[in-house]
Amino acid sequence: MKGKLILAATVLPLLGLGACAPVTKSLYSEISQKEYKNYTENVSQILVAANGSKIVVLGSQYHYILDTPPRLVEVMDSPLHPKVTARMEQFKVTPESDMTGGFTLSLPANASNEDQRLAQSYGFSKNASGRLTQSFLLSGKRYSAKGFTMPSALAKKFNQTYSVQIREEVPTGGKAALVLLTPLTVAADGVLTLLSIPLVPLGIAGMAAATAMN
Repeated sequence: MKGKLILAATVLPLLGLGACAPVTKSLYSEISQKEYKNYTENVSQILVAANGSKIVVLGSQYHYILDTPPRLVEVMDSPLHPKVTARMEQFKVTPESDMTGGFTLSLPANASNEDQRLAQSYGFSKNASGRLTQSFLLSGKRYSAKGFTMPSALAKKFNQTYSVQIREEVPTGGKAALVLLTPLTVAADGVLTLLSIPLVPLGIAGMAAATAMN
């Protein structure tokens, strides 16, 4: 009798697990089948916090506030800053407004030996075409630009329209994506600030040209 009880106690949990298996499989299937939509964000300005902590991409629909990678800060503070060109890769956004994106700096092919050595000391390496480049992974948050008015001084910085491609994950189960209002404000003197920290143009040569719309 005792042996039968032990057998029953062993089999019942297994039966329970078997009943849950289809549900678990269905749940995993739902998670793996994420949906995305793509859109193009027209960029009016790319700024950096005065303390170097954040990069801010100002779009017509959203503001993208990103943590500045330490290595990028070093390059921005070096003699290479006005000599490198930059390219922003596709941004990816989650329903919680978290985002990631790629950012690549390139040194001109005709750079001096001194500049090449300096770039290599900052982690640049040669790509397939022989140019010294360094790629960074950016991460941060997306904020709605609704109700925001660009200061006239900044609005004149770009003389044409530029763009960044955005890949946005669509919320599941009928949920709405989290919408955060921009934390950017305009000071009395017309300076754009992030949590009281002034923002200034990033000032990397070729930044806009790399993402220019045809």
